[in-house]
Amino acid sequence: MTLTERKNEARNSLIAEITGYLGGAFVVISLAVFVGERFDDLDKVLRSGLFLALFILFAALVFSLGTSTGLRARLASVLALASSISLTVALATFFEINRAPLAAFVVGSFATAAFFYRNRSELLHLGTAAFLFITSIMAAATIVRRDTDALTIPLAAAFWLALSAIWIYLAFNRKIQHVLGYSLAVVLLFLAIQALFIQDHREISYFVAAATVFALMRLYLIERIWPLLIAPLVIASVSIAELVAATLSGSISAVSGLFIAGALLIATSLFVIRSMNQKKHS
Repeated sequence: MTLTERKNEARNSLIAEITGYLGGAFVVISLAVFVGERFDDLDKVLRSGLFLALFILFAALVFSLGTSTGLRARLASVLALASSISLTVALATFFEINRAPLAAFVVGSFATAAFFYRNRSELLHLGTAAFLFITSIMAAATIVRRDTDALTIPLAAAFWLALSAIWIYLAFNRKIQHVLGYSLAVVLLFLAIQALFIQDHREISYFVAAATVFALMRLYLIERIWPLLIAPLVIASVSIAELVAATLSGSISAVSGLFIAGALLIATSLFVIRSMNQKKHS
């Protein structure tokens, strides 16, 4: 097969894949509109039964497609995520849980993680992270009593810290796609730090931010991956700005001192980089 033929085959495969996605989207939207107009007239058994049938259908398609080729793996990942969402909605609808459908999201998280274990695609990677993120919020809302809702977000932040540690471990040991894994982990770390600060747990947020910056910089010296460099810089900058604004009320002297310190750090960094380049060329 010539290079031109390969390019044409790849282009046709991409067009077929996009066409399949659009067709599937049209079918799902049409069914959603049709069922949505009659959804309120159905009892909870029929409502959950519809989503359960979708779960079974999508799961069967996932296993029939397999992951032997890139196209099959991508299609299977889309169907797998749709299957997990359908199962979650089916359980939440049947049990009519309004406050925090924790059980439904736990099952959905397990289903998505199982699909991801079988098919290590980026979509299922993101889907698993999203399910676990939402489940952590549901768990915090379930554990915390209704009259102490202010503690829900700090508890969820603690779960996010735990999830980020798990994601870093999996990425470091190459159990998952490492760049995406590190990126998701640092996003969770940043959200946890900001949640603690917003909920007036400022000392804890400063401590977590300092520990995070130190750990990520140490890890960057080993891995040399861009999320591990950008994240500590962003976290340090935001946390220091919050510290100045919260403790010194944003006074001119404090802001000026912070600006001067930042300028000196930038100058020092540029001087070191220039010296290293001169040594290489000499």
